[in-house]
Amino acid sequence: MAENETNKVSESGGTKRPLREGSTRLPPFPVVHIVKSKVGKNPKLSFNEVPELRKEMKDRLFKIDRREKFHHDFKRTSQDFWRMELDRLNKIGEDNRRHMSAAIRVYLGQTHGSCKAIKSLIKHVEIAEQNTA
Repeated sequence: MAENETNKVSESGGTKRPLREGSTRLPPFPVVHIVKSKVGKNPKLSFNEVPELRKEMKDRLFKIDRREKFHHDFKRTSQDFWRMELDRLNKIGEDNRRHMSAAIRVYLGQTHGSCKAIKSLIKHVEIAEQNTA
């Protein structure tokens, strides 16, 4: 049991490859919860209801707890990094590795939490490469 625990990624974006989960490498589909708006219950929305709808959306959607979102994005990006086996960057050539690192930063680092995770994980790969060289 101690062996399994050492191979798991810690919530802070650990540096060890996690065990594979099942036979597929694809993550499960995210569940989307839709909450019906209190404004505009009729099939047609009038222009008079738009300011009230905007206010409701701002209150509900844009005031999400930022710390919670940061940790969620950090954890999800760390799991994606290991699932896609991106820690194997040190096994490709220098030019390709630089381009792959840039592509990883662009595609996976879209939020503050995911950007922080990518920076620490790519830094880990670069340190591991220097230690092996």
